[in-house]
Amino acid sequence: MSEFPDTPTQAEEIQAELERCRNYLRFLADIKLHRRLRRQIDPSDMVQETMLKAYAAWDKFAGSEPGQRVAWLRQILMRTILHALRDAHCAKRDIAREQRLEGLIEESSRRIEQCLAADESSPSAAVQQAEELMRVADAVYQLPEAERIAVVGYYWQGGTLSEISETLGRSAPAVAGLVHRGLRRLRGQLIDMDSRELTNT
Repeated sequence: MSEFPDTPTQAEEIQAELERCRNYLRFLADIKLHRRLRRQIDPSDMVQETMLKAYAAWDKFAGSEPGQRVAWLRQILMRTILHALRDAHCAKRDIAREQRLEGLIEESSRRIEQCLAADESSPSAAVQQAEELMRVADAVYQLPEAERIAVVGYYWQGGTLSEISETLGRSAPAVAGLVHRGLRRLRGQLIDMDSRELTNT
């Protein structure tokens, strides 16, 4: 069997499936990679590299269910980020001016290793979590940019209002408002998605 798809139609189907998972992969990269490491490791680059690896290995995947495919993509992403973190750790002397860099690398590495270990110990739970996070990710990336940064930063990245205010260039009270509005909008979008799914069943 060849490493890449043999027909244009098959290639288009794979690319469409990968694009369907892009928000999910982007969301995972955003919440697992410490925000202070973004200058060294770009989450978008990690997602793109993951999609290229998955495309090349598509016919080697042994699962049969869509949720298993999504969980498989998550493992590829986590390993891709972990390798990038290890490379950054090896190169930390070259970027020693970044305070706390080593600690941030270790923290992000620990999160990702825990995620991979959980997937391996309970594959069925990994599939269920992947399916749930796909819905959340699609809703998150429908939010206006400022609300998305505030909500993801506060609820998933563990940032404080003052830290997020530095990122957005807004006051802490303004960020609190963004978090409140973003969370309300996110809940509404998830309810709408559930309603559409019920209508289509």
